[in-house]
Amino acid sequence: MKLKDISLLLLRLAISYIWLTAGISKLLNSQFIATFPQTLHGFATNSPFEFYKNFLNQNILPNASIFAQLTTWGEILTGLAFRLGFPMLIATAAGILALRIRRGI
Repeated sequence: MKLKDISLLLLRLAISYIWLTAGISKLLNSQFIATFPQTLHGFATNSPFEFYKNFLNQNILPNASIFAQLTTWGEILTGLAFRLGFPMLIATAAGILALRIRRGI
């Protein structure tokens, strides 16, 4: 195995660890789902983009508990995808989507 291959494997495992620990910590934190609406409301209030503010207020906030679950399981499944070596493009796209929902970007 070449050094490049080993370094890419280590990077993939590190990214997998980060996603898995983030998702599992949300799964084990009983307050995450309860505080998710307040977090999203803060994102909507501080967003300089009117379309994004409207999107959060009209679509996401009414269904905040569902999106909290989707965020949690999206992070866990993304971590597993990286760990198990699923096609990296699919795993990366899922991770970016979960990150955008989580950070309100």
